[in-house]
Amino acid sequence: MRLANSPAVESWDLLDVCDTSSYADGEFDAVVAFGGPLSYAFEHVEDALTGLFRITRSGGVVVASVMSLLGAWRHFLAGTVADAETLGEDANDAVLRTGDLRYAANRHICQMFRSREILALVQRCGGEMLAISASNWASLDDPEALARLEADPDRWRRFLDHEVAACEEPGALDGGTHILFAARQSL
Repeated sequence: MRLANSPAVESWDLLDVCDTSSYADGEFDAVVAFGGPLSYAFEHVEDALTGLFRITRSGGVVVASVMSLLGAWRHFLAGTVADAETLGEDANDAVLRTGDLRYAANRHICQMFRSREILALVQRCGGEMLAISASNWASLDDPEALARLEADPDRWRRFLDHEVAACEEPGALDGGTHILFAARQSL
């Protein structure tokens, strides 16, 4: 797909994160892989991220997101408890140990990560982390409170400023439903 009339984006292509072979080395200034596509690469996640680095020019940035193991566990705790009652605690332990939802025979199959695993992944793939953040750490579970804040533009702006700052805190990195990161191939 191509975006028309966009001064900042020259092209936009929808692709399989595990197959960047149709692109030349350094073809893009930046690559965006949001929505957690690396969480569906499973055993191929290193190849996938290495491929994203390969098609990004030297000094260019890969911006991506993955599903957060601990944030999802917190957010979906009731479902996790119910799954453990049905599948057994061993399956629950395996998911919490590995982040792999295939152990849970869940409706949504993906690989969830801890922030330390993403830091290590980036390094193993020859990259360096530029920034890492949780998503929706404080705004996850209280729509009524959010509606009250959003009704007042000043309060909403202040809340968003606090939310962004909180999501960058090392103690909060694993607390949102996703982990967002920006990395580049080591120079």
